[in-house]
Amino acid sequence: VIIGSEKGMLQLWNISTKKKLYDFKGWGSSVQCCVSSSALDVVAVGCADGKIHIHNVRYDEELVTFTHSSRGAVTALSFCT
Repeated sequence: VIIGSEKGMLQLWNISTKKKLYDFKGWGSSVQCCVSSSALDVVAVGCADGKIHIHNVRYDEELVTFTHSSRGAVTALSFCT
């Protein structure tokens, strides 16, 4: 399970063992939403600053960042396959 925080960080947890596996560096803005892609190891993260980050969680690598319009926080995301 991936958990986002108000501090802009992501954490990867193993729900079977109830142990945190990894802390991602995160961003300087509160995580408002997070969704996994059907592509292995890729998540989209929507932040309060209006940015959408596409992130590879296996390598802790930012693939691309989009800036939402000036309408504020990104509160919902979805991948379409």
